[in-house]
Amino acid sequence: MQVQSLPGRARARRLRCLVAGLAVGTLVSGCGAACMDCRSEIVLGQDRRGHVEPALHVTADRFVAAPAKSGPPALRLMIDPEVLGPDSDTPHDLVRDRMIGVRLSRETDLGAGFGLEASLLTGIGESRYRLPQGMGILTDPVEIGFRSLSVTPELALTRPVGLGPLEGKAVLGLGVQAARSHVTVRSALLDVSETVVTRRPYARLGAELSRGPVTLSGEARVYEGRSAEIGAEMRLTLPR
Repeated sequence: MQVQSLPGRARARRLRCLVAGLAVGTLVSGCGAACMDCRSEIVLGQDRRGHVEPALHVTADRFVAAPAKSGPPALRLMIDPEVLGPDSDTPHDLVRDRMIGVRLSRETDLGAGFGLEASLLTGIGESRYRLPQGMGILTDPVEIGFRSLSVTPELALTRPVGLGPLEGKAVLGLGVQAARSHVTVRSALLDVSETVVTRRPYARLGAELSRGPVTLSGEARVYEGRSAEIGAEMRLTLPR
């Protein structure tokens, strides 16, 4: 993850606030008790891992800043905050990747076949990474885990695609993931546990296929700092 300057951090903060405010405002303005075009869905899929890198950075910083329990500071172990980043050359495997959540959405017709969808996803996710060769000076296997509660407002431009009996949709969206993550780093020499709050904007390009109350979604997301991921999920629309 790249370190931002103060002006860069201020711009990123304004972007997060703008996207979140527009998404929540659009959703709330139309989703009153009488709203018939609002949609509630149960979501099952892969964890949205935008919180992983910043949460590991904060955990690594706190671990370094904590008083040493034994030994001189020069001999203290460190957590590599970049070990799961896009430029990392440390071998690591994603061994657990799941999320369950509730999604509220409302779509407004923009004309010319386009729509504007505002959504709010609240989810519980779990990701776990195994580093069989360790990291840095640690040569023993390391396991890094993340359990998170996240809220993700999003605004997306949508375009329906006719696919016979299926309803298809192309989606281009901007959102912000706010997460409270419980981070653990464990090995033969490490047993670290931290709770971290993060906020991270992203852009996504996705495709959806729906039939009846079931929707299958696949998408590519790019987060602030160049971190990218591909994810899939299933949504089940709840009756009104």
